[in-house]
Amino acid sequence: QVGSFNFSAPVCLRKDPQPHAMTARDLAVILGDIIRKNRCPEVVVEYSCGHTCQPEVQLAPFLADKREPRVAARTLRVAVRKGSPPLGDDGVFRIEVPGGFCQHAGCASGTAKSSSSSDSAGGQRTALRCGAVSMDLVSACEAAENPIPVGIAAGQFTNWVQLNYSDDQEVQRIQLTSCTGSQTWRQFFTTPGSFGPVLIAMGLWVLGCFAYALYAAPQIPMVSPELFYQQVQEQIENIPVPKSSPHYAHYRQYYLQQYQQHLAQYREMEEDWALNKGPLLHWGALLQGLGLGTWLFVAILAFCEYQYTTVTTWMETVEERWAEWRRRCSADKAEKLERGKKAKAQQAGGKADGAKANTAGTKQKAVSAKPQADKEPAKEVQKQEGSMREKLQQKLSERQRKKFRAEVEATVAASLEARAEEEQAAAHGDSEMLAKTSEEGSK
Repeated sequence: QVGSFNFSAPVCLRKDPQPHAMTARDLAVILGDIIRKNRCPEVVVEYSCGHTCQPEVQLAPFLADKREPRVAARTLRVAVRKGSPPLGDDGVFRIEVPGGFCQHAGCASGTAKSSSSSDSAGGQRTALRCGAVSMDLVSACEAAENPIPVGIAAGQFTNWVQLNYSDDQEVQRIQLTSCTGSQTWRQFFTTPGSFGPVLIAMGLWVLGCFAYALYAAPQIPMVSPELFYQQVQEQIENIPVPKSSPHYAHYRQYYLQQYQQHLAQYREMEEDWALNKGPLLHWGALLQGLGLGTWLFVAILAFCEYQYTTVTTWMETVEERWAEWRRRCSADKAEKLERGKKAKAQQAGGKADGAKANTAGTKQKAVSAKPQADKEPAKEVQKQEGSMREKLQQKLSERQRKKFRAEVEATVAASLEARAEEEQAAAHGDSEMLAKTSEEGSK
């Protein structure tokens, strides 16, 4: 990632046209140099004149409290091994590439003598070496006088500075991409590592496919009569029957009828296309061009990923944008919750004030009602006595009613029993009379 930050003066200038052989040092030693000097020999800036310089290297913020190199190296190894280094700026080593041309004695004197030809006199920064990895600084599209801060994730920095490299070994080259907000529209569409050139190439290819589909005259989707006639003649020659056979004429007539039918259909479609002018777009040519473009795009993208890790850079950018969006959403939610809590607290305070006011009002009403209650005690006593008398009268009347009902029920029950006895006696007398008459009749 590339941005724009200030930079202190570089140190340790030397002429080194090619990467020299260097064995990998221990991570604790490298971090010790960064902690004490803010520089290390594994990270250098290369110039076109062949000189190099060591830029300033800032330790990752999550290692800032680890001033002991061994402790910092152990913490970094554990974080990288577990795959849990901090996201964002907390887990990034920052390398500040100095601005301007090479500050070596010979290059500086050359630039002073001929300021008009600064490109040829002073060396320009070309690459940033981090271990066995070389990052292209020309593709950063930054002005020569501006410094270039480069951010490297903790895992990548740990792997890169511990790689052995020599003169014969091929250096892995990486293309830098600008951070969010540091690229203009022109840089977005002209920087090779960004997504702008890819969009331009895809748009031009699609427009070219449409133009070719419009320019290419759509053909009738049938075989031409000449070609079909040649095929019919070949089939007639290949008839597995001798020409003297009576079946030969039958087969030959069958093939010729097929040719006549095809010719009639072709002429009808040709007249229809002449009247309606046919379709305006050649869909076959368009689909063919888009398919070919897709294969070319995949091949170029694979080459860019292998050479410059373009797809990886895009994925990291998308991941950073996603994390930033999630952070914004969480911050917005937290702000909404705080606002809701404040509103609830204000509402609770208003309710408490209203309750206090209501209690004060009730107290005032009670105080004002006391003298009225003291003035009319006799009336309340009289009302209570009258209500008690009415209740007693109601109880007496209810008792009298109950006694009358009981007497009536007793008399009714006695009358019913007398009737039942009379009926039984009458029934018994009737049965005796019947028995006597039956005896007399039998006699």
